[in-house]
Order: sequence, then C-alpha cells, then structure tokens
Amino acid sequence: MKTSNILILSFVALSVVLTAVATSKVIRTLKAANERSVAIKQNKLGMKELTFAPCQSVAVNGTNSLDVVVRLGASNRTAVFVEDTYKGQIAVAESNGALTVSSKIKKDDAHAVVIVEMPQLQRMVLNDARCTIDSLVADQLEMELLGNSDLNILKGSVQTFSYKGADNSSGSAGELLKVAAWDIRLSDNADLDGVSPNSKLSMSVTGNANVNLKGGKE
Repeated sequence: MKTSNILILSFVALSVVLTAVATSKVIRTLKAANERSVAIKQNKLGMKELTFAPCQSVAVNGTNSLDVVVRLGASNRTAVFVEDTYKGQIAVAESNGALTVSSKIKKDDAHAVVIVEMPQLQRMVLNDARCTIDSLVADQLEMELLGNSDLNILKGSVQTFSYKGADNSSGSAGELLKVAAWDIRLSDNADLDGVSPNSKLSMSVTGNANVNLKGGKE
C-alpha cells in the first residue's frame, strides 16, 4: 500500500475517533445538565426565594438561557425561586399583578432554573425560554410564544385556551391537560402538538407552522 494511502486512512481513522470522543463528551454534558435541572426543580437546591404580591400573568425574556417551571400555589402570594449561581444575572419584577423574569446571562449553554409559584395563571408570554407548567386551572388562558421558546404543559383544566405561536416556538399539551376550546394562531415555523380529546379547535395556521392535537375537533 502506498504511503499516501496509509496516511489518508490514518487521518480518517483519527477523525472518526475524535468525533466519537467529542460526541460522547456532549452526551455526558447534556445528561449531567439534565440531572442537575431535575434535582433543582424537585428540591429547590441552592435557590434564593423572592416574594411578590399575587400575580396573574408572567412574561419571560429568556435569551435562550432560562428553564422555567410554573406551579400553582395555594398561598395568596407569588414566590420566585432563582438559582444562587445566577441570581445577579436574572431580574425579577412585579407591577399590577404582572410578573416579569428577564435573563442577562451571556453563556450560550447556560440553562438557569427559575421556579414560579403563583395562585393563578391567566396570561403568559415566553420569548426565547423553555417552560414547564406542572398543573393549572383557568377559565380563560392566554399564551404567546416567541423566538425559540419551548412550552410543555403536563396537566390542568382550561375552558378557553388562546394560544399564539411564532418564529421557531414549540408547544406541547400533555395527556392530562383538559381543554374545552382552543383558539390557536400559529405562524412562521411554530408548532403545537399533543393530545386534546373532544376539544373544540379554532385555528389559523400560516407559513410553515403546524398543529397536531390528537382528538380535537374543528
């Protein structure tokens, strides 16, 4: 075999090995980050509590760096838990029942956990943020997703759900979320999927947007 061919094969083999090592490192990093996030969400480890008057709406400006959990609490107040590591880089403010959470984090790979506990939720705006809603109960609920936002609603009961999605946002409705009527407005590359049996659907979908709610009826 020619020396040039041997060198080429050696280079290819080395490239494969380096790629495998890099991929393995990324997987381990993502797994560790996910495990850390789960532990924080369950136990509020290393988090600072901020207390506000009762809020009905939340706006999150995440700059692709926030992982927000919203839970309905029984107390007549709104509590926000922020990781100590990022407390100086996350601004939280309240005005007339509206809560705003804004990130100043510069790192592209950061996913700071923020937990919001509030008596009720009527409106939410997500901009470049990930959000999980554990449970909710509402007669009327408004959601607006922008940028690269990702929303996952695990369970709840909503009579009228007004949902707007744009840009590259993504929403998911869990099997335990019961919605009587949806008013859906999607554009750009936004998508909404999940299970919503026997729900009434009113939809306007433009661009490359997509709705896939199994069991819903227009």
